[in-house]
Amino acid sequence: MIWTVISFNHTTEKIQCDLVESSMDCDRAYTEICHNTPNLVVSITKGSHVGATFIPDLDISLKRVNYNKNFKF
Repeated sequence: MIWTVISFNHTTEKIQCDLVESSMDCDRAYTEICHNTPNLVVSITKGSHVGATFIPDLDISLKRVNYNKNFKF
């Protein structure tokens, strides 16, 4: 099965779109794709959607944060 993968590349600090071949099962495919890429996988979609995917040219820096369930806005 062909999957469109949206991921965050830590080296370039850019979001990217790639095509990957993996299992037909969503959970298994996600696990396999995450295991085979150094990038942070944000989303996978069945099929080839590279031509229809728009990714703005943004510089993003992700930092690890601690989630506090008691935080109030």
